[in-house]
Amino acid sequence: MHRVYQAIANAVERKKDAEAASLYQDFTAKILHPLDPARVVDNSMDYAIMTPLVSRMGLGLEALAVRGVRFRWTDLGQWEALRMIVKSDHRGNIRVGKTVLRDNVRDSILVADDWSGLR
Repeated sequence: MHRVYQAIANAVERKKDAEAASLYQDFTAKILHPLDPARVVDNSMDYAIMTPLVSRMGLGLEALAVRGVRFRWTDLGQWEALRMIVKSDHRGNIRVGKTVLRDNVRDSILVADDWSGLR
């Protein structure tokens, strides 16, 4: 995961947007579980980096923690987490990006992402 993100960052820094977009598009969404290769899991920080790091601490790797921070942390691993950081409209809808609603839409989360610049 780190190598892919580093390659994307390097491509962006070199103003190679098509290369960065290609790297991102090819980034696999699922990986084998680092401790149970019979399972497939999301390619997330938790599985791709933290689980291997913590499970191999005796191999000279070091897991660190941040203490004493004074900000609220919200893990956006689920759509419902947006309700904790984005204010809803009068019908309970959360809207991110350019979205279109009908009058009868209530208590929904709508997210629009413009990928046109990456294609």
